[in-house]
Amino acid sequence: MSTPATTNPDLTELQEQLKTIRADVATLADLVKGAAHSRAAEASRPLHEQADDLVRRGKEITEGATERARSAVTSIEEQIVEKPVQSALIALLIGIVIGSLGRR
Repeated sequence: MSTPATTNPDLTELQEQLKTIRADVATLADLVKGAAHSRAAEASRPLHEQADDLVRRGKEITEGATERARSAVTSIEEQIVEKPVQSALIALLIGIVIGSLGRR
């Protein structure tokens, strides 16, 4: 059996070793957590770049469509000013066609 004199220093030493092990495990957990965050950031970077590229393309397409629509409106306005009677007849025919389609 152990004597109280040898048990107490051994117990104290064991407790100190446990504290050291706990601290090492906590440090290791922090390192693993940091590595996981780093890997996740690396993995998501290409996705963020693709999303940014899609947003940029969408803006370019929208701006192009807006410009073409403005150009078409300007062209139609010029046509109406140049040929008002013809424009009115065309508008009347379009109205008749839409009206007849609406009745069916």
